Amino acid sequence: MIKALIFDLDGTLAHTLPAIAEGMNLALAELGYPAIDETRVYEFINLGARDYAKMALPAEYREDDARIDALYAAYNRNYAGVYMHTNTTYDGIPKMIAHLGKKYPMAVNSNKQDEFVKALVAQLFEQGTFVAAEGFRRDRVPKPDPTVPLQLAALMGAAPEECAYIGDSDVDVRTALNAGMHAIDVCWGYRPEQVLYDMGAEMVAHSPEELVRIIEEFS
Repeated sequence: MIKALIFDLDGTLAHTLPAIAEGMNLALAELGYPAIDETRVYEFINLGARDYAKMALPAEYREDDARIDALYAAYNRNYAGVYMHTNTTYDGIPKMIAHLGKKYPMAVNSNKQDEFVKALVAQLFEQGTFVAAEGFRRDRVPKPDPTVPLQLAALMGAAPEECAYIGDSDVDVRTALNAGMHAIDVCWGYRPEQVLYDMGAEMVAHSPEELVRIIEEFS
């Protein structure tokens, strides 16, 4: 039985990729590196910001920690100026969240920087929609480590097996499995449906309406 929900943010609740690409290309230009296109961003958007910086570098520099750290810092500065360009959710998400919020406590967990997660959730949803919104901090191990999802489950008063972890990527599936939670995913985000099933997703929703039905069937 599902008693609580944890949502990923990027590619699950909102299409944040354009702003993420914009912030990285500003950082790359600042440091004299070539730009990347959104197609390449799809390949590593779920890895966490520092690994995103690593993979955005030209291949010959991806083992150079000093260059990675410099680009990561530049990305944080530049993304801070553009991340609020993500000012709408995917179609159908507000209605879905309003419906589910009447039945389940909900939280957000992302590998995006914590301060950006909190500000975006505050911009996209009404205050009090989620019990908590948690992103990556330097004192945390990013997903697929289960530490933060397990803390969120405890905060919502649910055992891990009573939680659905809802995301759009292989990282989210691994996070759910590592935490002992139900891996329920969506295919409107940044990974193909078959990748999600291959990683162990229990169900994959094709629309917010279908996601509601899946969650309620599990409950």
